[in-house]
Amino acid sequence: MAEATHVLPRAWPRSATWRRRGFRRGLTFYLLISPWLLGFVLLGALPLAGAFLMSLTNYDGLNLDYVRFVGIKTTSAPSAIPRRSTRWDARFCS
Repeated sequence: MAEATHVLPRAWPRSATWRRRGFRRGLTFYLLISPWLLGFVLLGALPLAGAFLMSLTNYDGLNLDYVRFVGIKTTSAPSAIPRRSTRWDARFCS
């Protein structure tokens, strides 16, 4: 009977860091959330950043030969755009 309770020696000694429960739980959490995090970055954040950078160029969607960075530049000032009055404006906005 005494020989049945014999415990085999461990294959490698575990470090003090691995013995902490919080470390193991944190590692498990990040391993389980990593596919979602990777999918968010590849399918969400990168296209969003690319679209923002593309909005700062003069790219028209067809021609890549003349793409250049223009920055935040408007074609005309908002006050220069004439406002069209309608019947709604005459009735309710005066």
